[in-house]
Amino acid sequence: MSGPPTSGNNLLSANHPRLPMPAAIEHTLDSEFYCHYKTVVFLVGNTLFRFKASVIAPDPEIEDYELKGYVGDVFKLSNNAPCKTGSGNETRVVLPADVTTQTFRDLLMFSSGGVTNTKLKQILYAVNHGHKEGYTPTLIYRLSKLGHLASRFGMKTLDSWTQRKIQMMLNKSISSLPDNAEWNTEIVLQIVYHAQGTSSPNYQGKIIGCMTQIMCTMVCKAYDNPDRSKDLSEYTIIRICAELYKDKSLSTKSPDIFGFVFAVILSLGPHSPIWSNSLTREDRRILYAANSILTCLHKHTDLDVGWLIEPSYIQGYIKDCSECSKHSNFYAWWGAGFGKCKGLNSRMPTEDICHIVRLLDYKDLLCKGSKGRQNCPKRCPERLVLYVLEHIQSSYCALARKYKYFEETV
Repeated sequence: MSGPPTSGNNLLSANHPRLPMPAAIEHTLDSEFYCHYKTVVFLVGNTLFRFKASVIAPDPEIEDYELKGYVGDVFKLSNNAPCKTGSGNETRVVLPADVTTQTFRDLLMFSSGGVTNTKLKQILYAVNHGHKEGYTPTLIYRLSKLGHLASRFGMKTLDSWTQRKIQMMLNKSISSLPDNAEWNTEIVLQIVYHAQGTSSPNYQGKIIGCMTQIMCTMVCKAYDNPDRSKDLSEYTIIRICAELYKDKSLSTKSPDIFGFVFAVILSLGPHSPIWSNSLTREDRRILYAANSILTCLHKHTDLDVGWLIEPSYIQGYIKDCSECSKHSNFYAWWGAGFGKCKGLNSRMPTEDICHIVRLLDYKDLLCKGSKGRQNCPKRCPERLVLYVLEHIQSSYCALARKYKYFEETV
């Protein structure tokens, strides 16, 4: 018969209280894509998916892809071991935290297809048959997230399809999208990052070019708003540009967009709340230097603005057309847009920089001015615009290099 507990036992118990067992984490089974008879289990966030592994397998020619280290050998049909990675809830494949359940669900939906999938049919109809005013930043963002995740799984075919559709939607809605209130920094960055990091860069330049055009239109509308009671810093597009400016990786990955954004922030001037409240001391140091130095831009040959100062140089591009090469035609087209730059010889801080911000807007005015020659057999207006676009991109890239120069020397 055992006696009562000793004082030593009581002391031991008091010094080492029994700790509560941690509660088991309960995961949600996805209502659409958790099928008990399927072969592989993935955990995305707090949601478990169970599906046929081949649905998200990389394209046959792709050997290496970003998420390969996470999925292990789940796509190897020869490995039928019951405890292999992804074979059940306990051995599930855990994807990184930046993969959202919605985007992974979209990936499975688009990959598995099915004519009876109503949600898929609705999205495809919106993408393929939507009116240009029906294309929204949110729809483009969703498609971009899908393509980016497909690229990370080595699904190049699906990624290429999303890029093609995104570029089509941006092109068709280039005039209506700037007025859409859905734009925010996350959407813009997602579209740009997808274009940068894709495994299929066919549409990279076109998508980034469209995004710069849309942002330029939005900035110019803010510039030209007759309601002066609203500070520029209060416009969504200006706040977006400020956030993009903070991401210095853009200066290397997408120098054309960064050069444009640098010009926008610089154009606000040192009294802007964006400068004082949204940027670091280091950012302001560079901007103050640039504000004092970047005047009379025609003197800054490293900014590649010679084509703006000497438009007769571009006139040589259409010299073989008997009609379009007439001085009266050319200077009327040019004067409607780029003529406003007035040689980029202003000594006033930000004045010339504002013209640099507006370059794509001036390009649109050039297009309108040359509209009467759209049936030119030599396609002069079209060729001229393409030539101008190349120079605009080059100027923005040069401005990104100028930023790096200030960063290193000021």
